[in-house]
Amino acid sequence: MASASTPLIIPTITTEKREVFDKQFAQYRERPVIHLDYSDGTLAPSHTLNLRSLSDIADKVRLPSEDMSSGKPALHIHIMASDPRSVLDDAIALHPQMVFLHVEADLTNDEFGSVIDELTATYCSVGIALLQKADPEDERVKVILSNPRVHEVLIFGGKLGYQGGVADLSQLDKIAKIKVYRPDVGFAWDGGANIENVDKIRDAGVGLINVGAAVAKASDPLTELSLLDEMVTEDSDEIPLCNNCD
Repeated sequence: MASASTPLIIPTITTEKREVFDKQFAQYRERPVIHLDYSDGTLAPSHTLNLRSLSDIADKVRLPSEDMSSGKPALHIHIMASDPRSVLDDAIALHPQMVFLHVEADLTNDEFGSVIDELTATYCSVGIALLQKADPEDERVKVILSNPRVHEVLIFGGKLGYQGGVADLSQLDKIAKIKVYRPDVGFAWDGGANIENVDKIRDAGVGLINVGAAVAKASDPLTELSLLDEMVTEDSDEIPLCNNCD
């Protein structure tokens, strides 16, 4: 179980260009966590860098078994693909601390369970992402989220596969519905988080707040990250960063 802490601001990299990735990874390398978006065009209309092409970063991220004293960032990977199994080996090779799968993926419940088991066998935590239309009270969604090996639920409130979308904060209402049957799960947010709304996302009970364009497009990304850190730290109750993580 992760210890309680204030919410964590996590910079997100979403790009199809290696030079952009390298620049942003270098900028964010001293952050506790970096969030990497992967899209193959099947779930989101955009394409990002092939995970296999990033194999050289495997020794630059913190292993799931390592603590923060390593000085390296942990890696979270958001797989935006209809069949995450097609890139699962490439994702695992990057030593992610957490991988987010979409409940909208074209997998049966049993196949979801097998993918989750394969990830957790590598000491990688698993999160499940919900797009705007996903109903947390739908029976299929409840079955997937009720898997005790699901550590986080990522509430998506932006434009999948792109940075710079407007946050749909009404999606935060899903948290209370999910807590009815998964009171122990942690929550992450993705989509449109910025200096204007990050306090509302924090107050809804989100422990992991992924930030893309608000940081990537800032004149000084590191300063913007520091400002966001301050925003979620002020007057915040302690929130677990990752509930139920082994």
